Amino acid sequence: MMHIPKLIHISWKNKNIFENKSELVKNGLHNLVQMNPEWQYQLNTDNDVDDYLKNNLEKKDYAIIQNSNIIAKLDIWRLLKIYNEGGLYIDLDRLYNIPLDNIINDNIKCVLPTNMDHDFSNDFILSAPQNPIYLEAIRSEEHTSELQSPCNLVCRLLLEK
Repeated sequence: MMHIPKLIHISWKNKNIFENKSELVKNGLHNLVQMNPEWQYQLNTDNDVDDYLKNNLEKKDYAIIQNSNIIAKLDIWRLLKIYNEGGLYIDLDRLYNIPLDNIINDNIKCVLPTNMDHDFSNDFILSAPQNPIYLEAIRSEEHTSELQSPCNLVCRLLLEK
């Protein structure tokens, strides 16, 4: 498996998030970028997210989520981005205080926070691309869900690959 690329995927409704002076952004996004100067970041707007989904989903699958709210679309987008490209996705409301190089090296292929060891977190996803651990998590999810929500759609898509 490849290494984790030094790429941070960020999503926000528009490109002005770095101008935001709130404590949440200061202690989250600003710290993340400042503590990881060797990492590239991609800031994706809501329109970018929608375009990525249009270009990376089959038409019939995109039609299912086309009119969904942006939060539902982001659930799919973040998993597809990390599965396809690797790197880090982190929600903007996560506080950040540790450089990424302190927790990963070339031998680490995935950092997968869990929610009380019950399921995996989707607000912090750090992985090499095409990581099979996501397929295992998706297979587990498939047995408990009805594949109708946008989150379950990505489970089905990744299982079909």
